[in-house]
Amino acid sequence: MTRLLLALMVWVGGCVGKSVTEPAHAESNGEGHQDGEGGADSPFPIVDLSLSLEGSPYAEAARDWEQEDWGSAVDAFRAVSNDPSVVVTEDQRQSALLLLGLSQLRADQFSDAAATLESFAATPSVLRDYALLSAADAASRVPDVTTMQRCLEGLQDGVLPAYRALLEALLAVEQGDHQGAVPLFDEAMAGSTGRNLRRAMLMRARSLLALEKVEEAAGGFRALVEAFPSTKEGRSARRELDAIPSATKPATTKDPLVEAQALFGRHRSDEAIAKLEGLLKTTKLETSPERWCEANMLMGKSYTKLRKHDKAAVYYDLVVGSCADADLELKALYNGGRAHWNANEPQKAIDQFEALIAAFPEHSYADDAYLYIARIQDEQGKAQDAERTLLTQLRQYPEGDMAKDAHWLLFLRYYRSGDYAAAAQYAESVKDRREDDLYSRGRVDYFHGRALEHLKKPAEAQALFEAVIEAQPLSYYALLSLGRLKVIAPKDAEAFIARLREFPFVERGMMVEVRPVEMATSADFVRGIELLRLGLDDWAEVELEKAVAAAADKETANWTLAAILNAVGSVPRSHRMAAQMATLNPRYFTSADEQAQWALAYPRPFLELVEHAAQKQGLAKEIIYSIMREESGFEPGIESWANARGLMQLMLPTAQSLATQAGVDKPDEAALFVPSTAIPLGSAYLSKLSKTYNQHPAFIIAGYNGGQGNVNRWLQDFGDSSLDLWVEQIPFGQTRDYTKRVLTTYWRYGWIYNEVADMAVFDPSIPAREAAAFVGE
Repeated sequence: MTRLLLALMVWVGGCVGKSVTEPAHAESNGEGHQDGEGGADSPFPIVDLSLSLEGSPYAEAARDWEQEDWGSAVDAFRAVSNDPSVVVTEDQRQSALLLLGLSQLRADQFSDAAATLESFAATPSVLRDYALLSAADAASRVPDVTTMQRCLEGLQDGVLPAYRALLEALLAVEQGDHQGAVPLFDEAMAGSTGRNLRRAMLMRARSLLALEKVEEAAGGFRALVEAFPSTKEGRSARRELDAIPSATKPATTKDPLVEAQALFGRHRSDEAIAKLEGLLKTTKLETSPERWCEANMLMGKSYTKLRKHDKAAVYYDLVVGSCADADLELKALYNGGRAHWNANEPQKAIDQFEALIAAFPEHSYADDAYLYIARIQDEQGKAQDAERTLLTQLRQYPEGDMAKDAHWLLFLRYYRSGDYAAAAQYAESVKDRREDDLYSRGRVDYFHGRALEHLKKPAEAQALFEAVIEAQPLSYYALLSLGRLKVIAPKDAEAFIARLREFPFVERGMMVEVRPVEMATSADFVRGIELLRLGLDDWAEVELEKAVAAAADKETANWTLAAILNAVGSVPRSHRMAAQMATLNPRYFTSADEQAQWALAYPRPFLELVEHAAQKQGLAKEIIYSIMREESGFEPGIESWANARGLMQLMLPTAQSLATQAGVDKPDEAALFVPSTAIPLGSAYLSKLSKTYNQHPAFIIAGYNGGQGNVNRWLQDFGDSSLDLWVEQIPFGQTRDYTKRVLTTYWRYGWIYNEVADMAVFDPSIPAREAAAFVGE
C-alpha cells in the first residue's frame, strides 16, 4: 500500500524532541533521526510511518512483497543486494534482509529462509524475536530440529506467544514428545487465526493419533474439515480421517441441529431450513421435546431472515404453549407477534403480544409488545384504542426502552391530525422523553418547533430549533432544525453555523500528539512502528495494542492508535475505534484536535477512486462516503446475509446492470470485492437515484436501502406529507432508521471536510413529492 507520512508527536514539556522509533537493525536507546516540522528544536519527538523501503533501490522488491508475489520478491531482493553498484543504506539493507527471509518462507524456500532470518537476528534489532520465530517456522518445515531449538532458545522479548507455542509444539513433535506437544497445540489454537490455527489443529490431531487416542484424533480431523474444507490443511485432514480404519474410527458426530445452527449463523437460511425439515421428520415433541422446540424455533428464525413472515409465524406458533423453556416461549411470542404483523395478520399479532405481556410482565419485551399493539391499532384506524394502549405502556413502564416511542406516537397523533396546539401542549408536559439514540434524540423538540410554526409563533419555533442544534450536536434532528432555521431566520442561521463551526477543515498531514509519553517510548510501541514501516501490519497491531493496554491514559492512547491505523490504511479498524470514542460524547468541535478526531471517525479512504466516481456521476463525494461507511464500514471483502457484496454492498444483478454507466467491465461476484470496481458501480446506482429524485439526499439514501420501487410507492401513498414527516412514515423500520443515520453521516462529512458547512442541509417542511420532483410512475 502507499503510505502517508505520519508524524507522531510526543509532548515532553518543552524539551528538545527525539525520535521515538529506531531502524529495524538498531537497539532502542531513545535516540534517532529528526524529521517533520520543527527540526532539532521541536519539542516533539517524530516518528515516520512511510514504508521503510519506499523510494529505495529495493522499492520494486517491496512492491512484489506487498502484492504477495513471493518468488519475484525473493529474486528482486537478491538482485539488489548482490549488485555492488547499487548504493543502499544499512537501514535499507537490514529491512530488505528481513523481508527477503519472510519472502523465502512464503515461497517455500525453507532452508534459505531460516538462514536469512538468523542472519538478520544476528544484528541487534527491536525485531530480532520476530526474525527468530520466523526462522524457527522455516526450520520446522525442513525439518531442521537443531535450528528450531537454537532459534526458540534465543528468544528474549516474549512476542507472539501463540506463534511461539505452535513452534514449541512442532519441536516437541520432532523430538517424539507428542504428549508434551498436545497442550502446546491447545495454547497455540487459543491465540491463533488463519494458517497458524489450521496448522495447529492438524498437527494436534496427528499427535493424538500417534498417542493412539483415535476417537479424539478423528474428532480433531473432522473439526478441521468442517471449519476449513477448501484449505490445504482441511484437505489433508480429510485424507487422514478417511485413512483411519473404520473399525476404530468413531461414527460421525454431526448433529443436524448443530449444522443448521451453523448454517443459520452463516446466513445460509435456505440450507438451514432443508436440514431442519429432515430433522423434524424424525423428531417428535413427545420423545425429544427440547430438540423439537429448538428446531421449530430455528425454522421460524430462518424464515424470518428470508422475510417469509407467513411461514415463520407457523413455526413460532408451534413453539408457543408447547415448550417448557420459558426463554423460548418468550421469544416465540415476540417473534411470532412480529411475524403475524408483517404477514398482515393483525389480530393474531395482537393476540401474541397480549399473551407475552400476561406471561412475562417484568421482561423488557413487554413494553415493546404494548408499543406494537398500539401501532397495529393505529393502522386499523382505532386511534382511541391506540392512545389507551400507549398510556398504559407509559404507566406500567415509564422508564422502558420503548417509552421514547410511546411519547412520540402520542405527540404524533395530535400533530398529524392538525391539532398543533394539543401537540405543543403534550410536548411541554413531558420533559423526560427517554430519547437516547440517534433516531430519537431531539425528535419531539424538533416537531414541537414545527407545531409552533403552524401556530404562527416563529420566535418560539426558532428558539426550539436552536436548542435542538445546541443540545444534539451533529444529529439528525439538529440537521432538520438547521434546515428550518435557514428558512425562517437565514442570517441567524449563518451566524449560528459560524459560531459552531469555528475550525474549517485543514489537512494536517496526520500530525498527532502521542500521549501518554510512556507509551510512545515503550518497547512495544517502538516494535509496532517498525513493523508498520515494513508493511507487517498484523504483527504491528499486536504490539501497538500491548502499548495501549500498558498506558495510563487509555482513551488518549486509543486515539493515538486510531490515528496510526488510519495512516497505514487500516481504516475499518481505525474508524470503528474513533467512532466509538467520538460519538460517546458528540459535540461540535472546540479545537482543531477534536476536528481531527472526528475526521478519524469519518475518514476518506480510496479518495482518488471516490473523487473520480463523484465527478463522473455528478455526485458530491460526501454522499458516496456516507453510503460506504454505513454499508460496509470500509471493509472491501464484506458480504451480507442477503449476498450484498463489497464496499457499496451491491447485489450482483444490480451491479451488472450498472456496468456500462459506471464504465467498468461487467462484474462477477469476486469483482464486487475490488474497490476499483465497487466504488464506480455503487456511485452509478447513486447517480441513477439522484437523477430520479431531484438530487435530494433523503430520497437517494432511502432508495439505496429500500429500493426505488418502494420509495415511489411511499411518495405516491403519503408524499403530500412534509419531508420530515414522510421519513417518519416510512413503513420499513430498517429503511427509516437507515435514512436518518446516513443523512446524519452525510451532514457530518460535509461539516468536517467541506468549506460549505451546511452543504447537506435542506428544507424539511417541503412536501415530499415536491422535494423529490415526483410526478408518479
